[in-house]
Amino acid sequence: MIVGILMTYVIPKFKMIYADMLEPGKVMPEFTLVVLKISDTIKNNAAALFIPLLLLLGVWFYCKKKGWLDTFWLLIPWRRKRLQRDYSRVLALLLDSGLPEEKAIELAAQSTSNRTIKKRAKKVIAGLQSGLGLTEAIKLMDDSREFQWRLTNALQTEGKFVDALSGWHQSLSARADRQHQTFAVLTETITLLLLGIVVGSIMVGMFLPLINMMDKLAW
Repeated sequence: MIVGILMTYVIPKFKMIYADMLEPGKVMPEFTLVVLKISDTIKNNAAALFIPLLLLLGVWFYCKKKGWLDTFWLLIPWRRKRLQRDYSRVLALLLDSGLPEEKAIELAAQSTSNRTIKKRAKKVIAGLQSGLGLTEAIKLMDDSREFQWRLTNALQTEGKFVDALSGWHQSLSARADRQHQTFAVLTETITLLLLGIVVGSIMVGMFLPLINMMDKLAW
């Protein structure tokens, strides 16, 4: 928004001022001309810039409708860990309540509202029906070694899944929060740096003609 206002409103004012101040036959510095050209392009095509935004929104809603975003969320480390935690936590609660393994796996997957996890849950259920044990079948959902180890311990301790998996859930939450915070800090820093470079370049381009005039007056 800041760059847009500078490009479409502020810079054209400078252009008009310098057009009146420059002597006949004098041209502005090359860098200033580049900034002015970019400003004119943005100002003259402002309406056209909304077309890509509308297309992106259309693609976003289409992907959301098709469920492709569910797979995308799993590619984001902290989102994946939080989904792992939520699924595992609900699964542990359902298993401790005495629900059959197949039903517990299905309901735990539905609780995440993620289509990819629901598809994996169907594979886990198919594995159970083919004779695999819970620890082997659940690898089709989550192949984390720590999760497998804790799940095995839970099966050997009269099925106290919530207690056995609590450390795993806390670990996932802590790592997800740390990754999310790191990403947020890096994104904010990079955004501020880029914005500073853009705004700084605009200001330099606009004040170069004035600096040149002052140098000539000083001589």
